[in-house]
Amino acid sequence: MCDLSSMRFEDWRQQVQQAALRSTAAEEELCVMGTRLKVLRVFKDLHKTRRHVFKDDDGALTAARLKINEEFKKNKNETSEENIKEMLKTARAVETILRENVIQGEHVEENKILLRPRQSLLLDNVPYSDTPRNKT
Repeated sequence: MCDLSSMRFEDWRQQVQQAALRSTAAEEELCVMGTRLKVLRVFKDLHKTRRHVFKDDDGALTAARLKINEEFKKNKNETSEENIKEMLKTARAVETILRENVIQGEHVEENKILLRPRQSLLLDNVPYSDTPRNKT
């Protein structure tokens, strides 16, 4: 703690500026750490989804793991905040597509595939109506 009565104005101004610089650096570090945590969260979510979607399919599990790891390693040294946000958005979209749209199939006989839908893919069966209904 400094004694303000004995401090010159210039010294005080310098200390305020240094404190502001330290604060800005700390905020930037928090922003970077926040981005790092987001990247790690997406990475973890992709692997979790991969394990769930490709359960019992060793070939697909390995291929997906290698692709996820390859893409993250390729962009490991990216520093542009805009590029990182765009890549995070793409990774989230990929994770959503895997989770909501991919279904595993297994060849059981020639021209026959056994589909293994996950519970999250099962939807209510709504009958299709070819003719439009009149609103009353």
